[in-house]
Amino acid sequence: MSITSDIKSYADTALEQGKQVLDQAQAQFNDVTGQANQLVGKLTEKVDIAGLTSKASDTYTDLKSQAETAIEPVVAQLSAKAKPYIAQAEKAVEPYLEMAQELFKQVSGDPRVKQVIEAVETKVVKPALALIGKDAAPVKKVVKAAPKPTVAKKVAPTPAAKKVTAKAPVKRTIARKAAK
Repeated sequence: MSITSDIKSYADTALEQGKQVLDQAQAQFNDVTGQANQLVGKLTEKVDIAGLTSKASDTYTDLKSQAETAIEPVVAQLSAKAKPYIAQAEKAVEPYLEMAQELFKQVSGDPRVKQVIEAVETKVVKPALALIGKDAAPVKKVVKAAPKPTVAKKVAPTPAAKKVTAKAPVKRTIARKAAK
């Protein structure tokens, strides 16, 4: 035999052995892939993702409705308790609003005030409106007619207007003992 035929036979043998090793590796790889797919299938069967999603959604809806039903009575109670205080505050502010309207009515006739209002409108209001993309139309002046002056009435005190009684002064015996 010649050297070339020996080399060729060795190459053929090596090629055959390489093919066998490759076939074995491919078979093992296919085996591992099959086992992984089986494992994923088993896990998917055990963990029902759609069921968990549905359960989570139902739980969220239940908790939300429970929270809403728990909060509604509290809001109603707070609203009921706040109404007398709000009414008292509105009555307390009413005379000041009337005085402010009367003062505005008196001052708005002054030409100097009109100049200031026009300057503010052109130098502040219109540029600000232009920056935010709103129409820079002139601001309409809304002046309500001042109501006729009335004599102030005495208002009966409400729960919010209860007088606070003065407390007796606290004795400071601890400081005296420490000084001795």
